[in-house]
Amino acid sequence: MSSADSQTYTSTHVSQNSDPGDKLPDDAGPVVMAFSHDVVNPLMSILALTQVLLLENRPDDRLNEDLRRIHDAAEEALGLVRSLSIKVVSARRHPPDL
Repeated sequence: MSSADSQTYTSTHVSQNSDPGDKLPDDAGPVVMAFSHDVVNPLMSILALTQVLLLENRPDDRLNEDLRRIHDAAEEALGLVRSLSIKVVSARRHPPDL
């Protein structure tokens, strides 16, 4: 499966299975926020390091394609983590009606 195919599959799979009306369990918030915090830091390091390596290499270097794939995958993962975090924060701000 190519990088473009896997990105399309991932995006489609996530969008088909994530309904904005889905509710997280009440006790999921702290776990999700701790997970988000623990995952964002390494992802930011990956993004920064791949950008530095891309700037240091010649544009025709074969390594650049791999670095771009790593960078794109880290950006996609960061977007998913942020979406999940936003969902949790939104649920905290708008508690369900009883």
